Amino acid sequence: MKPRGCLWLLILPLAILLLFAVLGSFYAVDQTEQVIITQFGKPVGDPITEPGLHFKLPLVQTISRIDKRFLEWDGAPVAIPTRDKTYIHVDTFARWRINDPKTYFVRLHDERSAQSRLEDILGSETRNAIAKHDLIEIVRTDKNRKPLHDENLKTVPTGVGTIGVLPPIQFGRLKIEEEIKAAAAAKLFIIAAGDPTAVEACKPLFEALGQKTVPISTEPGAANLVKLSGNFLLAAAIEALGETIALVGKAGIDRRSYVDLLTSTIFPAPAYKTYGALIADGKYQPAAFAAPLGYKDIRLALAAAETLRVPMPLGSLLHDRFLRLLAQGGERLDWAAIGGLAAQDAGESIL
Repeated sequence: MKPRGCLWLLILPLAILLLFAVLGSFYAVDQTEQVIITQFGKPVGDPITEPGLHFKLPLVQTISRIDKRFLEWDGAPVAIPTRDKTYIHVDTFARWRINDPKTYFVRLHDERSAQSRLEDILGSETRNAIAKHDLIEIVRTDKNRKPLHDENLKTVPTGVGTIGVLPPIQFGRLKIEEEIKAAAAAKLFIIAAGDPTAVEACKPLFEALGQKTVPISTEPGAANLVKLSGNFLLAAAIEALGETIALVGKAGIDRRSYVDLLTSTIFPAPAYKTYGALIADGKYQPAAFAAPLGYKDIRLALAAAETLRVPMPLGSLLHDRFLRLLAQGGERLDWAAIGGLAAQDAGESIL
């Protein structure tokens, strides 16, 4: 082969590689998006928010596009009890936007994770807010309304709660909506574990995401163990509530009245109010935290206990409760449904 032919064989591949490198160095940013540049998986530099043509290092840097428009979140319709024990169907929605793309990318990475976090926070705060107010406060915006009068009922006795007289509104729907927004802001408590220097470096991020950060250990896995232990305690509370509600229910005592008594005296914690009401009424759909997820956390807690040689007999009971619920087709039920198994054992199923 002639020297000139060999030279072309060398130049042509190099030219193609150079072309790909040049093309891979430029990228366009649309006016509806912002871009995070990552190098070996880690964000570098500030987010690119200006539309136009931009440059990056070829091969070693990649781009992640993040929407900067208002996005929508629509929660699943759910039945929630009001303070005056009336169930209403609530369809919650929100419009949100990513103001800090770098924090968003590091913490959530994609829109699916963000939607899941919104579901956890807004769904929880909506249930809490509705449970604290009467029906009239939720469906009315203000006090400027007049009841309709039937001329045939002029002789009916009057007074609050009688025909033609509406109960007073203390808050109104708009104020309740504001209450939900305020409660949802900075809702998270962050459990931090790992090297103290790394935890300190992440502190600004944690402060932006949650209302409090609790450094728990220098071992990263400790944070997961704390989360599992918390869910174990909640599952244990659900089981205990289920057994006591089954006991008083079979004795002829009204289940809801019993739960109201407990949660207004010695057990005023939100967990007892929420799960006690679900168990008393047997309402496990739609699921806020599905039974398979609860089963997973109990299995992981038991696996950690086995590794650490810590007997957890109550954990074994909860494992069997979840397994039984799933075997009976409870995959789509809220994990509070294990509280209904006690009534089922007593011959008074409310599942």
